[in-house]
Amino acid sequence: MCLTYILGLCPFEDHNCAYLHDTQYLPKDSGWWNHDEQLQFLKQAMRDIPADQCNKDMLHGVLSVHHTSSPPPLPSGQDSEPQITYDFTLPPSEGLPYVLLLSLEHQISVFQDAYSSLRSTLSKRATLVQATTIEQALGCLTNCSEKLAGVLVTDHGIAHRRHRNVLSHLVRYTKAGGRVVLGGHFITRVNVPTMELFWKEGWGLPFKMTHYHRETFVRNPNHETVKANPSLPSTYNVKASHLGDVPSSSVLYGSTGGSWAQPPGSPPSRIDSNDAPIVYHRFGQGYVGFIGDANGEDDSTTIALAMLNLLDSKIRIAIFQLSDRQVGLFHAIHGTLVETLSTKADVQVVRTNQQALDILANWQDTDGIFIADSEPVEMQDDSAIAAFLAEYTRRGGIVIFGGLFPAVVERKKIGPFFERWWKVQWDVGSFTSITPVVNPKHELSEKKVSLPKVGDMKALSLANMSPTSAVYKASQRKNAESPVLRAQVGKGRLCWIGDVEGGDNYNQIVLGLFDKLNLD
Repeated sequence: MCLTYILGLCPFEDHNCAYLHDTQYLPKDSGWWNHDEQLQFLKQAMRDIPADQCNKDMLHGVLSVHHTSSPPPLPSGQDSEPQITYDFTLPPSEGLPYVLLLSLEHQISVFQDAYSSLRSTLSKRATLVQATTIEQALGCLTNCSEKLAGVLVTDHGIAHRRHRNVLSHLVRYTKAGGRVVLGGHFITRVNVPTMELFWKEGWGLPFKMTHYHRETFVRNPNHETVKANPSLPSTYNVKASHLGDVPSSSVLYGSTGGSWAQPPGSPPSRIDSNDAPIVYHRFGQGYVGFIGDANGEDDSTTIALAMLNLLDSKIRIAIFQLSDRQVGLFHAIHGTLVETLSTKADVQVVRTNQQALDILANWQDTDGIFIADSEPVEMQDDSAIAAFLAEYTRRGGIVIFGGLFPAVVERKKIGPFFERWWKVQWDVGSFTSITPVVNPKHELSEKKVSLPKVGDMKALSLANMSPTSAVYKASQRKNAESPVLRAQVGKGRLCWIGDVEGGDNYNQIVLGLFDKLNLD
């Protein structure tokens, strides 16, 4: 039986096809050919697949991700349909962030050959994970998305209808704060109608493919990614495909104006200011990027790194100094902290409650918060700041309580404060001089972060913590107190530095808690 004939896609006449063009022998009561919805879906999906590749397994694979048809009745007593789960385990990262290479057309060797510079450079800054099947892609995006620095789509497979389930997961990942870059061979095999459907149906965006020509493009100085990555070249000469109907705020590199191009079979036309070969568009809380270069130019590698936040973007840290009466003492003890943090991060000192609330309301724009005084505890009964700080942590932020906090806060309030908002049952421990040692079981040690050795430290330690939450331990005893903690709360980290004198290596410890120390 000719499967493409059933779909109305067979390129041969009845007498020229090697397979039967007659449906009378097919079962009448079962099979996708008896369901109009599935039949129409397959007709649309299989238009992207060459006729000689259309087979039973391919059709069943496409149908397996088609969720619009009516599901079969559930077994008696079952309230919901069982969820399909996909196993996926990330390899050891050695402290590097993860980047998923999404290659659904299995063109791995082609990508490695044509984009060897990109892959080589990426591998020095990230642990690369490859997904070449639907199961691998869904497994990674479902189980490991929180650990990804971003996703690089290396070929055109994601634009095929048979992969629309993967695309829907990719869109959700982006909306939740992920970074997705469409590069590599993505542009080489996607025609104009498919590209328009990809953006319209998958992302709800009006983008479409327009010109393909060589020009020297200029970076957009107003784009926040350009501002955060001074290493991006000021100009970019490349022969590239363009996206049209792109907001000017999403153009990373664009024409200087007044440029003309001549599409094949069409007269010359002026390039619209909303056409661009390099696009980085804010989508929900994340970004989706498009690189129209199909030839692997060196500058395209730099641009991809910037889009994945692996070039020279600094993390963004806010220091909450909300108590006017404690500012002078903080600077007397921790005067060099802001300067040290500024070498690795963009630092904003926050002095008012309203500024703090504004930052917490736009939580995705800040990577970490340092609490420098006791004000969040003193005003917790009549302020939303403590509640927002806890929610910020659960969503993936890093919050460090340090500075003057352990020295000036009422100790009886510390345990209830953390239990109320973060649901951790930390108790106040000793306040004394100690010589702490690095805890080899902490995640920072296991990632081989170069935590500094610490001499004598006068600190307020905490007790009743998980053994794996202590970054430093006060002694080798099993249930030792800890002057420095970093515990996972939700998707983020809650940290404590009990050092009250800003001793040697204090600033380096803060950098370590913010994930900004080098690896051993």
